[in-house]
Amino acid sequence: MRAVLVVFASFGLVAAATGADGVDLLLPARVRIEATSDGETVEARWSAFLDRLFSHFDRNADDSLDAKEAENVFSLPLPGKKSIAADFAKMDADKNSKISRAEWRAFYRAAGFAPVVSHIVPPTPEQRTTSEILFRRLDRDGDGKLSKDELAKAPVLLKQLDADENESITIAEILAVGIPADLPTDPENVRANPLDASAVVLGRFQVKRPAVGPVKITAVSDKPEFVIDQSTESTVFFRWPTGTGRLGPATQDPVAQLREAKGYCRSAYETARGSKPLVEWKAIEDDPAHQVVRMIFPAADRDGNGQLTTVELDQFLDLIEAGATCQITIEAVDHGRNLFVLLDQNGDGRLGFQELANAGKIIHEGATRLTIPRTVRMTAKAGCGESTFGPVRIASPKPVTAEKPPAKFGGPAWFIAMDTNQDGVVSRREFIGPPAAFDRLDIDHDGTITRKEAEAAGKKP
Repeated sequence: MRAVLVVFASFGLVAAATGADGVDLLLPARVRIEATSDGETVEARWSAFLDRLFSHFDRNADDSLDAKEAENVFSLPLPGKKSIAADFAKMDADKNSKISRAEWRAFYRAAGFAPVVSHIVPPTPEQRTTSEILFRRLDRDGDGKLSKDELAKAPVLLKQLDADENESITIAEILAVGIPADLPTDPENVRANPLDASAVVLGRFQVKRPAVGPVKITAVSDKPEFVIDQSTESTVFFRWPTGTGRLGPATQDPVAQLREAKGYCRSAYETARGSKPLVEWKAIEDDPAHQVVRMIFPAADRDGNGQLTTVELDQFLDLIEAGATCQITIEAVDHGRNLFVLLDQNGDGRLGFQELANAGKIIHEGATRLTIPRTVRMTAKAGCGESTFGPVRIASPKPVTAEKPPAKFGGPAWFIAMDTNQDGVVSRREFIGPPAAFDRLDIDHDGTITRKEAEAAGKKP
């Protein structure tokens, strides 16, 4: 993958392309992450797409674009629902009324359509509200600090907030208790100081597999205290004194949306064509029923003769696919000092018993609203990450169906089977034996059976 330099600094998050194939992350230490896909770099795919796009609009095949040829060049997407239009005057750097391939590539790279692009998402008011409600529930004595005893009682929140009694807490359930009237307004000043290096103690990283083959990831660190705990072919686990991180594959197919979009365009073309060998512009230009074909026609009509053939359509849709998968988009979502995200260790949007029980290990004793660790989640995915590419609307990707993951916490077979939500404990609700047996197994009488308690009881409950 083409490189991007991602720097967490006191003045914010900065992203800029570098010359090597990988990603540099500066958290408390600089970490070099390198990924390849079938040996092909993102730089090569990006350059190949721009060359194909250039040739597509170079209708007289003179290896340059004039102003008339550039008129039909569609806008390319940028992160955050922005786009860059083909500006002939700016592209023509040497002012010779012609655009060369070098000028073409230089224009798009400078405008932001680069091999690797980044997008920063700031915290939302909903996130701050959720964290504030959780903080007040934990801070039982109201002194503005979370004591060791208060953190140890975090699992009590399950009984307080679990409205649907499924043994996990969601953001919706937390917000349902009511928004405090005296809610602080951005107390940690996150928006004024985005992604402060001194506050970032946890990063979560996911990679969606590119369209061409599997991603192979390697990582090295420049500081001994920043440890690479484990590095498999697709996932790297990090650890440093004040946090942990993970870079691994996501669970969605990044090209399913493209296949769906291409199929939809072909179907619309066949409807517009009917029994004719091709589609003529004059036959559809005023017909709203053929809006999809009308949108793509000017760009897809390779020779500009007012007729769109099946070959031209297929070539154009292949071009769109190449463009929509030629980049890596890195999105950094800053959750601020968010208790919910910090405690949600598996990132499933729910807080289970085990995650709440680990509160004392994740949050330091005496933590205040301003010293709660700040959480940033980063996603690196193949493609532009936008809903459209040029004149083609890209459908939403469909999740990849995966087998049920193996038990994460281990323990006797009966314990694993009863732990239906896989949170590492068996609650009274999950336990299918007699109440007396549950009471006997729940050695510390906290309302749950842990793996250690189950192992202490032997093979049978």
